[in-house]
Amino acid sequence: PQVSPEALLSLLSEPLVEAKVDEEECKRNARLIEEKLEEFGIRGRVVTYSPGPVVTRYEYEPAPGVKLSRITGLADDLALRMKSEKIRIVAPLPKKGRVGIEVPNRERRIVYFRDMVGHPEFQKMDSSLAFALGVDTAGFPVYADLSRMPHLLIAGTTGSGKSVCLNALITSILFRATPRQVRFVLVDPKIIELSLYEGLPHLLRPVVKNSKEAVFVLKQAVRWMELRYQHLARDGVRDIEAHNRTLRKRRDPDFMPYIVIVIDEFADLYLSSGRHIEEPFQRLAQMARAVGIHLVVATQRPTVDVITGTIKANFPVRIAFKVASKVDSKTILDMAGAEKLLGKGDMLFIPPGSSEPVRLHGPLITGEEVRRIVARLIHGYLKGKLEALFGDFPGLDGVIERILEEGWLPALTREDEPGGEEKLSQIARQIARLTGVDLEEAEARLRTLRETYYEPIAELEEVPVRLSGEGEEEVTGITGDFDPLLPDAAMAIAGRKHASATYLQRRLKVGFARAARIMDQMESLGIVGPGEGSKPRKVLKSPEEIEALIRKL
Repeated sequence: PQVSPEALLSLLSEPLVEAKVDEEECKRNARLIEEKLEEFGIRGRVVTYSPGPVVTRYEYEPAPGVKLSRITGLADDLALRMKSEKIRIVAPLPKKGRVGIEVPNRERRIVYFRDMVGHPEFQKMDSSLAFALGVDTAGFPVYADLSRMPHLLIAGTTGSGKSVCLNALITSILFRATPRQVRFVLVDPKIIELSLYEGLPHLLRPVVKNSKEAVFVLKQAVRWMELRYQHLARDGVRDIEAHNRTLRKRRDPDFMPYIVIVIDEFADLYLSSGRHIEEPFQRLAQMARAVGIHLVVATQRPTVDVITGTIKANFPVRIAFKVASKVDSKTILDMAGAEKLLGKGDMLFIPPGSSEPVRLHGPLITGEEVRRIVARLIHGYLKGKLEALFGDFPGLDGVIERILEEGWLPALTREDEPGGEEKLSQIARQIARLTGVDLEEAEARLRTLRETYYEPIAELEEVPVRLSGEGEEEVTGITGDFDPLLPDAAMAIAGRKHASATYLQRRLKVGFARAARIMDQMESLGIVGPGEGSKPRKVLKSPEEIEALIRKL
């Protein structure tokens, strides 16, 4: 059952009472700016100021004849004279004919995520991919829509606010969208950052935690993209929204969901996988927007060998948190400025259709708040899954709460969870005790749940893909593209107990690489077992079963 936004909002912490804007300090700073600039021979006046949660922007109007270059070079001198942290000068302010001088407030006010998602403006937005971005220097909330971007690049040093920004983005979408509307693929090379979302019904697959699997996932996404384009061409439409409108007119319930691929540490992934990940990543960045596949990429290393020109061309919308140097700022924003940010959510955001960055301060959402929201969404979903396997039994809610509290859930969602079998057995014991089901039977049913935990989308059923030992993908299922010699190969091993690539090489008179590919394809069809080093593979099907399967190809 879908959890209402009001119920999710109640799980967020109440904001603390914050100090109001100190008007006297703002007026005093305005006088100081005028005096200090006059000391350098620059005449003018502060026309107005906009107090924000972290910085206050003073709009300074220089006297006629004053060159902007004289003002922009005085940021550090102003900070010294005003005994302040780093001051950022924006010259000129767009459409105003003034200079913006951003001075950090002595007391920083926290922007709470609860205030932003509870705001009427956020609730009025009709996009499934709208999210809370932050508060501007005037204190007004700013929201963004991922479907209009179409991809988002985030960079900043450790502790600058990247992970909190990703959590705010994902959680905002969870407030608005059901799993039928939006599905996530989370890639987390750091292993711990996005693991909070394991088991979420909005996921398409378990959280990806290694580079080999990440390459496979992006190649898989390229196949989905190509298939979606075929569907769009069939309906004669240009984008996912028009396609879904066509389905509604037909009263077809199988809407095409948006897919958001979130990569938490792209630099590590790029440097470990190199060219293997570059090609599918660039294809998605260039073409996936129209079919509703969007990329959100974060990195703490915004260097030119990672954020290349091609990537920047396809990621016009970017967020820069605090970076180490002007060079890093120019890499991510094409201009200096991010090195003067204050950290902890202070950001420069390049909005869609613009090249001028906007200074914002991101909302705070804690890990505990994310856990509460994810647990609430998982509870109803997991309850439905367990009821389908064991029926509604007394104590079911208590079992689910224990699974979430003890951290046992990954044992039901992924096979590579450390200690997963032991955790699965613990869950099976509890269920067996409450239902009277045999322990081995309970474990078998839970293993079935693990294989089918995440609901597949239509593309996954039409073009299923598996990960082979070399990190390359092979299309499986009767709808896949198989080698023309596969039927001959299957009949050649029919009736044998074992088979190998070298045997096929001799029988079919082909090269070893092709014979090995055919062997992998037969494994995907269940004709032969998995490889065990240099040992021959076991033949799993009888001649009659092989013949029946070949007739379907």
